[in-house]
Amino acid sequence: MSVVDEDALRSLLEEVVEKTVKKVLRSAPPEVGGGDKWVRTVELARNHSLAQSTIRQWIRAGKVEAKLFGGAMRVSLASFERFISMPHGDTQKALSPEQLADRDEVREHRDRREKKG
Repeated sequence: MSVVDEDALRSLLEEVVEKTVKKVLRSAPPEVGGGDKWVRTVELARNHSLAQSTIRQWIRAGKVEAKLFGGAMRVSLASFERFISMPHGDTQKALSPEQLADRDEVREHRDRREKKG
């Protein structure tokens, strides 16, 4: 007979590991395939003298590529720099299926968060 409830211990351990992994993912900007850097909207806003809401609008419109990493929204630095360097008329480029799926995932995450709050 065990003094420790193994199921409760397992559940507690899974919760601690999940929180730790999310914390690590949020703290370091990940690099994904090809070394593209993913940064938080607050960093982009600060570094480019923009409002975070403007960057979020660009994400929702699919003009800037963004993904969720550990529950935290990150923007592709390359995508962002490409977008802000474009003349106004060229901003309506076609998105790849992968970019459309990523955009939809971002929108669904935002909608779920808004329903909770």
